[in-house]
Amino acid sequence: AVERRVRGRGDVWGMSPPEGGWKASSRPEPRWERWECGAVAGEEVPTPRSNHAAAACGDHLLVFGGWSADGTTPLGHPELLHLGTRCWTHCSATNAAPPARGNPTLCYSAARHCAVAYAGWDGRERLGDAWCLDMEEWTWHRA
Repeated sequence: AVERRVRGRGDVWGMSPPEGGWKASSRPEPRWERWECGAVAGEEVPTPRSNHAAAACGDHLLVFGGWSADGTTPLGHPELLHLGTRCWTHCSATNAAPPARGNPTLCYSAARHCAVAYAGWDGRERLGDAWCLDMEEWTWHRA
């Protein structure tokens, strides 16, 4: 199968500790490397977006919200980058995601295996709601 390259998919960078580790010098310089990323089953991911939120969730990077490539449409569908395989996929929750929004905040609780999305802007008003994505059940709950 031939994988179609999606513009922007290669714009993912990883940081490695400097030679000798972080404590080897008073001014350690990390090494940056561009990651080559693919998509699962030819999905059209990642969606080009700006002003989104991302959080490391165990072996995944969860991306939520943001604005479409043309900057006019808020986005609401989450996407996942598996950090081991460096493959993107849609985050398929069993219920509807929170309303679309740009400029949200996202954090992750490893103890609860839950990502929390908070606030943002939907193009008309500021949002002050909070939503939890249970990453074991793959369901969204309003917090």
